[in-house]
Amino acid sequence: MKNNTSLKWEEIVASFFYLGRSPIAPGTVGTLAAMIILIYLKIDNVIHFAMMISLCYLGGLKAAPWCEKEFGKDPSVFVIDEVIGYWISVLIFWIGIESYSVPSLIVLFVLFRFFDIVKFGPVKKMEEIEGGHGILLDDVVAGVFAGMVALVIFSTGLI
Repeated sequence: MKNNTSLKWEEIVASFFYLGRSPIAPGTVGTLAAMIILIYLKIDNVIHFAMMISLCYLGGLKAAPWCEKEFGKDPSVFVIDEVIGYWISVLIFWIGIESYSVPSLIVLFVLFRFFDIVKFGPVKKMEEIEGGHGILLDDVVAGVFAGMVALVIFSTGLI
């Protein structure tokens, strides 16, 4: 049996420091926090950023079974997936454009939330996967779509 410290650690990770406990739009709150972190951290190394995303994915994967046991399948308190998905969109944009800015982060926020909420095609299909990967991968795919659409928008001068 796990001790309470382990359980608290899993909730801290899954809820992204308890932001998933927000009574209003926890996924949006988690995504907003992910954006604010990028604005203030000013990460300047794409490899370090990719490693940060990978570590969050592994943490989310580890916390997912406990979170589903405590709160049910794909619970709203689990927002590390939104953080990862949003950061994936930023990573794709960054690799394609070679930088990111506050305006691009805002556009990516809107696009990511759109694809995450609408969940069409492959995004919805990822939810059929059981366990932690199923919780995480729909947001990863939504992030891929958001990053690619943002690349098109910015590289063609639409914004």
